[in-house]
Amino acid sequence: MKLLLSILLLLNSSLLLGQYRSEKEQALNGIDSIVFIMNYSHSIHIENTQEVKMHIETMADGEYKNNVLLRIEQKNKTLYVTEVLQPFLSIEDDKLSAHKIFSLKTRIRLPSHLYVTTKSTTATLAIEGSFKHLFTELNSGSCILTSFVGDAIINTYRGDITLYTKNATISSRSVTGNISSEPIFGQHQILLKSISGNINIHKIK
Repeated sequence: MKLLLSILLLLNSSLLLGQYRSEKEQALNGIDSIVFIMNYSHSIHIENTQEVKMHIETMADGEYKNNVLLRIEQKNKTLYVTEVLQPFLSIEDDKLSAHKIFSLKTRIRLPSHLYVTTKSTTATLAIEGSFKHLFTELNSGSCILTSFVGDAIINTYRGDITLYTKNATISSRSVTGNISSEPIFGQHQILLKSISGNINIHKIK
């Protein structure tokens, strides 16, 4: 039986010096994987927490800074987190990429046992820590993984990929970009692919 939980949320929000801030916590008991569809954030940072919960903090400014919501849906053991615009709000397509409309930064804390999928047409993504498996698709943004331990598939279109890891076997391919890699071997499997971005791989102790 599918459990569908749809929440439109703007909790613990504040408007200080023209900047909009909101925070949300969600218990993750029984959750194995999380899918983030983040097409309005320009910067996303994901890191570990010891708690079995998700914590999301957003900071935004611009003309429509308080009109981006998070919709959270649970289907079986997967949680879907999607950025959506306020109902009935219409923004012209040519304005969506303009920072004067809104500039949205999102920080997410998650436990390490999860399968984490992140998709974005706009954001630069930074990931720090250990996760069971990452799958990432970015259109215009770059991806940097710091002190990362786990399996991963990272895809970018124009953005660079920078990886700091250990104990992993890594495959990398860029159609028109450059690849720089230190020799790393280990049990985890990491695949890095880009169309035009550069790929840089560094070994950590």
